[in-house]
Formats: sequence, C-alpha cells, structure tokens
Amino acid sequence: MAAWACLDCFLISLEILSWFPNLVQRGLNRSLSDHNVVTIGGEKVEWGPSPFSFVNSWLQLRDLMNEALMVWKETKKEGTTRVSLAAKVKASKCRVKNWIKENKKKCSRTKLFEKGLAVVDKMARRDSYGSLFNQGRVWSFFKNHFKKEKWCRPKIRRLNFLQISAMDNSMLERRFTIEVVWAAISGYDGNKAPSPNGFNLNFFKANWEVIQGDFMKFLNEFYGNGSLVKDVNHSFITLIPKCAHSETLMDFRPISLVGSMYKILGKVLANRLKKVMNMVIGENQMAFAQKHQIMDSFVIAKEIIHS
Repeated sequence: MAAWACLDCFLISLEILSWFPNLVQRGLNRSLSDHNVVTIGGEKVEWGPSPFSFVNSWLQLRDLMNEALMVWKETKKEGTTRVSLAAKVKASKCRVKNWIKENKKKCSRTKLFEKGLAVVDKMARRDSYGSLFNQGRVWSFFKNHFKKEKWCRPKIRRLNFLQISAMDNSMLERRFTIEVVWAAISGYDGNKAPSPNGFNLNFFKANWEVIQGDFMKFLNEFYGNGSLVKDVNHSFITLIPKCAHSETLMDFRPISLVGSMYKILGKVLANRLKKVMNMVIGENQMAFAQKHQIMDSFVIAKEIIHS
C-alpha cells in the first residue's frame, strides 16, 4: 500500500539558521499544478543603525590607540570643559570607527566575533520579542512611562535626623584629586556594557595618563557649578524582561546605560558618601547600608514569627 506524505516545510540545520536567522517559509496558491509551491526567503528587519561599541581587543592595536589619542589631543572646541571633553570623546569615536573600516584585515577575528554576536542577537529578537517590538508602540509607551508629572513634594520639618560632624562635612565638600578619581576608575569593572558613546571603562583605564588632564578639568568644573551638559548626561534605555515569556511592554523593566564620564563622576561621589552613610542611617534601617538588603527585614521578621 502506497504511503502519501505532504511535504509542506523545509528541513533546515541549525548551522544554516545561524547564518540566515531571518528565514521565512511561505506557501503559495495552487495554480496549474496540483501542488502548492512552497518558497523560502529572508526578511531583513530594520532595527536602525547599530551603535558603536568599543572592543577590548582593540587596546592591543597600538596603531589604533595612537590614532585615537592623537585625535583626542588635537580636538579643541570653544566653550566649557564639559563641552570640550564631549567633543574629544566624539572625535575619538569617529576616528576609531574609520580606522577599523580601513584596517579590516587586522581586525578580522574581532569582526568574526561581532558577526557571531549579531547573529545571536537577531535570533533572540526574532524568536522572543520580534512581534512585540515590530508593533511600533515602544516609543510612545516609555515616553509616557518617563514623563514627569507636576506634583508637590512633601515637606519634612521638625524632625531630628542623624547628622554628620563638621570634619565629615568638609571631607564631602573637598575638591577632587587625581588619586581619588583614579581609585574610582580602577575600581570599576571595565568589561561591562559600554556607554552611549561606545567606549567602555577599559578604554579610559588604559589611556588614563593621556586623558586625565581633561577629565580633571571636567570634574573641577562640575565641582564649581554642579551641572552637566546633555552630551554627558544622556543615556541609553535597555529593556530587561521580568519573566521568562514576556508578551507585553509591561513585562520589561527599563534600565539606563549612562555614559562613562557620568559613571566616573557618580563613583567618585558614591565613594565619598560611603564613608558617612553609617553615621546617618539608623540601626533599625536596612536600606543604603553596605552588605545589607531591604529583603533582609522581611526574612528576619518571618524567622521571628515562625520560630
């Protein structure tokens, strides 16, 4: 007895799918033949321009580093130090991007690695959240999410808060020094996600002797006026899924990827505040205390009740 089978799909290996992650199968209408034609093709999803991202292996390319640092030294822009520093970072980024394009052979292994990451990223987006992000609702949703509403802040008066001494207050208001700033930079993990300008902290660690002068001017200028320009203060927003199968935008937690200069400034200030936090936090408080978590209070309360 003859066995009949309907061939209505393509058999594809994982290797082929890794090279062509956006393959789509379509069944066409039957015409003169008694069979339906099945086609396979690729669909390119336009996610927008790929942001620049500095790769740690580029630090070993001395020609590239020399080019980037030369542009850093030569770039000058009128205005505040903050504006000048942002211009130096931008100019160095452009030079690095152009150098990589002009010297593809020297970066062949890096390019292969980046291509592999791009394939994995495309597959993840297609399989998990492709339909969600193609709906065009992301911008409007998070615009409303971060929109600032007018509201009155409550005033707290006549409360006896814990206070710090005049000596500690003087320490908090002290000017920044190179040693303090370098301690903050060296304490960072340089392999974490790069900032919006594309440079991770390993770039600043490796070239600190060259860029420290501009950085100290930027920090001392901030010390004087307490404000940041847009190029320093802007950030990328990335979405972290809250659950295994995220289906709506409410299932994502937005986090901000701030710039390297902002990170360094924040680390310097945090290191200072860390020295006095124990003096202004009560013994019955769990938040903002080193090695303590807010959830510890609930765990302790539960243990007391059930013991």
